[in-house]
Amino acid sequence: MSTGLKIAAGVVGGVLALVIGVLAASELSEVVVLTTTDATGAPQETRLWVVDDAGAVWLRGSPGRGWVTRVQANPEVVLKRGDVQTPYTAVPVDTPEQRERIDQRIREKYGTTDLLIAILEGSPQAFPVRLEPRAAR
Repeated sequence: MSTGLKIAAGVVGGVLALVIGVLAASELSEVVVLTTTDATGAPQETRLWVVDDAGAVWLRGSPGRGWVTRVQANPEVVLKRGDVQTPYTAVPVDTPEQRERIDQRIREKYGTTDLLIAILEGSPQAFPVRLEPRAAR
């Protein structure tokens, strides 16, 4: 194998190891399962980070993500946190103040893994989504 190919293989291997490490680290802290509904009415599950702030439950979503698109079409969701499933209405709250506040809470809870994911994803413009409790059906 030529030196150039060895270097390229090493770089690709290093990047792959970083991605796998970041994904594994992202599961070490609390991860919840958000169930949304797609256009056909089928439930869709997404694993996400969650923070609590000022008595509310918060997620952070980026435009174009599947779960965000589904929430925009139907904000009624179910959050599984541990063994507890709770129905909520998802409400995007995209103000600069709230974005900074929830970003800070995410950084405090999830640490450098949040930064690494932002770098790998190209720092999308994530925005806060507040979950408001609703009566179970």
